[in-house]
Amino acid sequence: MDFTDKTKINFRTNSIIGLVLFVVTFVIYFITKPASLSFWDCGEYITCSSILGVPHPPGNPFYIMLGKLFTIIPFGLSDAQAVSLLSIVFSAFTVLFSYLSIVKLVKIWKTEPYLVYITGIIGALFVAFSKEFWVNAIEAEVYGGLSFFLSLIIWLTLVWAEKSRNMENQNLLLLIIFTFFLGFGVHQTTLQIAPAILLIIVLPLIKFNKKFITKAIVLLALSLILYYVFYAIGSGSGRGSWGKYVFAIFTISLLIYYLKDYVELKVWLFALFLIILGLSTHFILPIRASAHPFINEGDPSNWQRFGDYVFRKQYGPTSFFERRAPIMVQLNKHFLRYFSWQFFDADVIGKFIHLPRHFVNLIGQLIVALLGFTGIYYQYKKSKRSFIYLASLFLMGSIAMILVMNLQTAEVRDRPYFFITAYMLWAFWMGIGSIAVIQFFRKKAKILGAIALVIMLMLPLANMASHFHKNDRSQELLALEYGTNFLNGLDKNAIIFTNGDNDTFPLWFSQAVADPNAKEYYLEKDTLIFKEITGKSISKEEKKLSRKTNLLLKQAYDSKKNLEGIRKDVSIANLSLLNTPWYIKQLKKQEGIEINLSDKKIDELRPMKLPQDVVFPVGDIKIKFKEGKILYIKDLMVLQIIKDNYGKRPIYFAVTVADRVGFDKYLQMEGMAERLVETKGKYQIDPIRLNHNINNVFDFNSVYNDKLYKDENMKRLMNNYGANFMSMANVLHEKGEDEDALKYYKKALDFVKAKDKFLPGLSKLYYATKKYDTAFETIAPLLKKNPNDAQINYLATDYLVKADKIDSALTMLDSFIINNPDENYFIQYYFDLCKKDKKYNRGIELMNKLLEVDSKNRLANSYKSQLENLQKD
Repeated sequence: MDFTDKTKINFRTNSIIGLVLFVVTFVIYFITKPASLSFWDCGEYITCSSILGVPHPPGNPFYIMLGKLFTIIPFGLSDAQAVSLLSIVFSAFTVLFSYLSIVKLVKIWKTEPYLVYITGIIGALFVAFSKEFWVNAIEAEVYGGLSFFLSLIIWLTLVWAEKSRNMENQNLLLLIIFTFFLGFGVHQTTLQIAPAILLIIVLPLIKFNKKFITKAIVLLALSLILYYVFYAIGSGSGRGSWGKYVFAIFTISLLIYYLKDYVELKVWLFALFLIILGLSTHFILPIRASAHPFINEGDPSNWQRFGDYVFRKQYGPTSFFERRAPIMVQLNKHFLRYFSWQFFDADVIGKFIHLPRHFVNLIGQLIVALLGFTGIYYQYKKSKRSFIYLASLFLMGSIAMILVMNLQTAEVRDRPYFFITAYMLWAFWMGIGSIAVIQFFRKKAKILGAIALVIMLMLPLANMASHFHKNDRSQELLALEYGTNFLNGLDKNAIIFTNGDNDTFPLWFSQAVADPNAKEYYLEKDTLIFKEITGKSISKEEKKLSRKTNLLLKQAYDSKKNLEGIRKDVSIANLSLLNTPWYIKQLKKQEGIEINLSDKKIDELRPMKLPQDVVFPVGDIKIKFKEGKILYIKDLMVLQIIKDNYGKRPIYFAVTVADRVGFDKYLQMEGMAERLVETKGKYQIDPIRLNHNINNVFDFNSVYNDKLYKDENMKRLMNNYGANFMSMANVLHEKGEDEDALKYYKKALDFVKAKDKFLPGLSKLYYATKKYDTAFETIAPLLKKNPNDAQINYLATDYLVKADKIDSALTMLDSFIINNPDENYFIQYYFDLCKKDKKYNRGIELMNKLLEVDSKNRLANSYKSQLENLQKD
């Protein structure tokens, strides 16, 4: 195999192009960055960066340290935007190193220098503005950092491969090793490409003969056996990750043995030192955990918890061999489905050029596939060495990642970010495929080559334009408003049970981080409103809390005194985390939540199966649990917290919580949360408090910002606002105040995603306010979509009849009855209308049509006879 490069490029020209790509992508990322936090993990990462907290395992400590640094540097940005800037810097550098790497891969074979630059430009632009890469480039997430370290490692490896044949330049190899393990502190999947990097490094030493292939197969089989055996042994004690580490140790041992003639012992020892140095960022985790920060997930303050934390014990062991979903599901539903989103947004392009989405999507996918596979074929034909480099990297970023991540059939969210490396490397091939196309047409005619060149350069720009609107988060305040609305709708000193990331992280962020867009509201600030809602003045409402409760609240205030956010009086209890002893202790010691269990008792908590029927009483609340019911630790803690705090602090469940541990009928809606009350009933509502919250407290600016693209997750969460307005409309309707109910119902539709589902309800309110024509117009689109829906036809007919449009009503019923001859109610309705309006001939015509289909139709025969008699009279 030839290891010499065939094309020389100009260092200065190459550097300038790379710098321009860096600046251009940096500017575009910067102007599209979020105005504040985004949903999912962003709120947690920003908060932990701001306060040097400890996020969910494995902690991403180097990312948090860099995030903290960016919040300190006086950029003139909020902490949220400063941490987003970290992702922007990471990602712009990734684009730069992607360009440089593509250039190194292409200059291996003989070609014209300008085509090498063009390949790098096209490939790098496809990387920069692919959907998921762009999203992670501007959000306060770790995947921009992951891409940076991977692209840097790839480039360094190609630099080494360019200069070395017999393991020379080992200082550069040591730098690559250090970069791997420094990047491990940003995201552990930095190591995903390590086998490919190793192959590139040892490739000059390999002789691909029968002996080598046999030995490689045997050693691979042995390593997999060791992995499986130690995975099985470790799983019994919750240490399934042992398999991975034994596999790694075995691989390193093989390297030391087979490279003994090339690498001295002192180099191996120095490499070990650099690995430890790279991993040393993890030591900030126990240091910060010991300081009890506001966010301290896993509390890795001792060696056991630190080990469990870094090795992700709480997520349970995963294995290559025990698939959580069929491989084809993991390939198709996850990897390939996410792949189809990355280039050329069909919705945007279809609307712009006025073509059907599915057609545009097909063309876009064909372009992506053809460019990529052309690049694969062209690279393989031009240089086997270059092909092995890129193919091995892609294999580790795609198939290997599918095996390692082992996603379930139904995940709680789409996870395209796990495969961002594969999509990035495919863009390399798309760049290479572009010059293959240019070369092909240039051989036909120079003008054709020039046209192909223009088209190939336009494609990544078209891709960027198609993604710009959806990835422009410069006005995104929806997640911030979501968090502040939750908090501001609660009474002072409230405890709120939350469930997932999106009803917890925005609340944590709002409490901990100063944000210029965050507004704070206390009901008690407005004396008149407080009196209207409670029926008492503030002075009368204030209770003399017990000494213990006051001490606990003071403890909570003291633990949050350095936080710079809003509503620090509220205690957030996340139900998912309530399954862990460390979190329960944090609530007890830092949040002022009274939990009358010793630390020892908390450590001993286990799920329990009830041996008999049990009644849980607190105040006038009585919850019955059936024999055999399994109460998990979180359920036991909800009961304990309510038992110890009810009547002392307001207790709420977020509306997003599905499992209320049996308290559903003792909850009263007040907005984004439902308060625990002693009255029992179904769908209880505090109308005065709900009305005040949705009209005076909650912020909906981002919801009504049409320039802000709302993704599916945002639309789903906005439904909760719609439910608030819908509930208020129902209250007013029950009171007979239909005009006001109509206003709230119409407002609710601004927030709900599936509007069609609620149009019948809206039409009924128009009906109640005697707006019969509007009622029909509201439901008409549903009638067009579902012409055989009985309920919709009934409502539409009723509205037309009330509007005194009998002919229209009969015409509509004609069609429905002919298509649904078994719907006897509608036949009777038709008969009554004809009888009342003396349209006997019309009624007889319909009955004859029914009898043509079924001559024994007794109902049609009877009505026909009656109509004929009436006609005679």
